[in-house]
Amino acid sequence: MTDHKNRRAAILVVILAVVAGTTLFAFITGAPVALIAVQCAREAARRDRAMNWVIWVIRLGGVVFVAVGSVAPVLPRNRWGGIRCAYTLADDEVWREVHSRFRWPIFALGLLCLFFPIRNLQELLLFTYILVGLLIVIPVAAYFYARRLYVRRFGTTEVVSKGFFTYEPPTKPSDQNDDAAQ
Repeated sequence: MTDHKNRRAAILVVILAVVAGTTLFAFITGAPVALIAVQCAREAARRDRAMNWVIWVIRLGGVVFVAVGSVAPVLPRNRWGGIRCAYTLADDEVWREVHSRFRWPIFALGLLCLFFPIRNLQELLLFTYILVGLLIVIPVAAYFYARRLYVRRFGTTEVVSKGFFTYEPPTKPSDQNDDAAQ
C-alpha cells in the first residue's frame, strides 16, 4: 500500500513539474500545443495509465520543440510564436538573431524529449528535472542575449509599448544617424 502511495506521489510530482515547465515554455514561446499537453497530463494522472500518458505527452512535446527549432530562423516577428520578449518584439534584426542563435538548443531539447529512455519512475523523475531546468535556462539566456543585442543596436534598454505584445524602439538607429549628420 505504501509503495502504491509513493508511486502516486512521485507521478504527481512529475506531472506538476511537467505542468510548470510546459506552462513556462507556453508563456515564453506562445505554443498553445504545450497547454493541451498539460491538460492531457493532468487527465492521465487521474488514471492508472498515468506513466504511459506522460511519456506520450513528453514525446509530443519533443515533436513540437523539434518543429519550433527547425522553423525558428524563418519565423517572422509576431506576437504568437517564438522567443517573445520586449526586445525581440521591438526589432526585426534582434528577433532574427535571437531565433537563429537559439534554434539549436530548442531543437536539442526536442530530441531529448523524443529519445530520452523512460522505462521507470526514476528515469521519468530524472528527465523531468533536466527538462524543467532547460525550460528555465533557455528562455532566460535568450532574454539576456536579446537585451544585449538591443542595447548594442539602440544604446538603451528602453522599449516603447504600443499595446498587446507590440513594441518598438524609442528611435530607429537610422533616425539617430540622420539627426547626428544634420
